[in-house]
Amino acid sequence: IISLGDCDDTFTMQSVTKPIMYGITCDLIGSAEVHKYVGRAPSGFGFNKIMLGPDRRPHNPLINIGAITVASLIHPNLPLSERFNACFSKYKAMGAGFTPTNVSFNNVVYLSEKQAGHRNYAIGHYLLNEGCVN
Repeated sequence: IISLGDCDDTFTMQSVTKPIMYGITCDLIGSAEVHKYVGRAPSGFGFNKIMLGPDRRPHNPLINIGAITVASLIHPNLPLSERFNACFSKYKAMGAGFTPTNVSFNNVVYLSEKQAGHRNYAIGHYLLNEGCVN
C-alpha cells in the first residue's frame, strides 16, 4: 500500500457517511424498501436543498434530505441510543481490517453540529410534516 500526504491524521467522516449509511440501510431492510422512501435520481440542486421530488420523496440518498430519510429507516422503533449503537457497531466492524483501527465518536464535532445544524433540523421537520419519516 502506498500512502501519501496526511494519511495518518484522523478526520471526521460527516458527509462521507451518506453512501455508507445508504449501504447499511439497504443491507438491513433491502433496497426495494429503502427506495419506497427515497429516489435514485440526481436532484440538480445543492446537497442541502430542502426540496422533495415530484413523487414527494427525496431525490436520492446522497443529499442531506435523502440521507436524513435513509437514517430514519434504521431500527425506527428502537430508542435513539440503540439506533446509534447499531450504526456505530457497523462502522467499527467495517474498520476492523484497517490499521490503526480508530473508529471513534468525536463529541466536539457532534456538539458543534448539534448547535449549528439548523438547516438539517429544518429538513427533519419538513420530512415529518410531509409524512416522509415518522
